[in-house]
This record gives sequence, C-alpha cells and structure tokens, in this order.
Amino acid sequence: MAREITTRSVDLQTLTSSPECLAWRRISLGTIQHPGMPIRKYLSGGLTLSTDERARISAKVAELQAISEADDSPENKKARLGLVASMLMAYPMAGGSEESGRARAGAYLAALDDVPPWAIAEAIRRWHRGEGGNGANYRFAPAPAELRFAAMQILQPAKQTIQHLNSILNALTIERAMDPAPIEMPTSKQPRLRLM
Repeated sequence: MAREITTRSVDLQTLTSSPECLAWRRISLGTIQHPGMPIRKYLSGGLTLSTDERARISAKVAELQAISEADDSPENKKARLGLVASMLMAYPMAGGSEESGRARAGAYLAALDDVPPWAIAEAIRRWHRGEGGNGANYRFAPAPAELRFAAMQILQPAKQTIQHLNSILNALTIERAMDPAPIEMPTSKQPRLRLM
C-alpha cells in the first residue's frame, strides 16, 4: 500500500501581512556610528516598545521561524526525500542507474537540509507549472541548487520580516544610541576551563 507524502500548505502572505505585523514593518530604524564603534541601530522618532509589544513581536518572530526554518530530523528528511523522489520520477534521467539515483537524491538532500518540506513542495509545484524563472528548462528536473533557490524565494517574505522584527527588538532608544559611551554586551554564562 502506497503512502502519500503530505505537507501542510502555508500562506506566508497572510502571516506577514496582518495589520499588526504591517504596523511593525513600518517602524523605521535610525543608525549612528560613533568614532571607533560599531554601527548602532535605534528606534526613530523617540519610539520605545512596551513589554507587551516586545512579547507580541517575539511571538511573531517565533511563529515565522517555526514555519520558515526546518531541521534535518528524520521526519523532515523523509518528507524531503519523498518529494524529491516524486519529482525525479516525473523527469526521468536517461541511462540512470540505482547508484546515480542515490547520488542525485543525496545531492538534493544536502541542498535542502534546512528547507521546510512545505516550501520544497511549493517550489516543485511552481516548477511543474513553468514558474521557475527566466531561462529555466522545464523539460528536466531542476538542479539541487535551482530547487533550493526556488524554495528560498518562497521563504523570502518570512525571512525579511524576521530580520526586520529582530532589528526592532535589538534596537536601542535614541538616547542610548546617541550616547558615545561603549555598550556593554551581556556576558555569556559559559563555564571557564581551568588548567590543572
């Protein structure tokens, strides 16, 4: 009995275009660089974030990371392999052996080891529809790098939103950014090794 690979569909447009998220995306950041110091980003217009706002922004970042990032767990690896195998069956390679098939699958898995299966499924769907970009030859399966690029393009709105929201969370107040005093970085709580 055959088993279907199912991947949930994700609507990034809806997730990144909620009124609250759009309002956060409109928050502008200023930059300043004091001599001999790294560039500092600050919330422009004297804006400060409340604890509640910070919590909501952090929750949105976590939500977007959960759907736009994936580990190489056995479940994800199995889903990726199923998607790639199905795609390669639609575009067979003449004279391909079992060893070449394994090598091709390994190349795809290496290229896609951090891509969520749903994004791979959407990239494959777009390839089948001829929506892979200019210059693509749709008579053949996309190369591993092409499939990765297509999947990453799908994830781009989430990645950009995550980056902006993290910048907002890490931004200084304008008063602190304008103060040329060095900013102390939090010390890590890593144990120190002692030589005996």
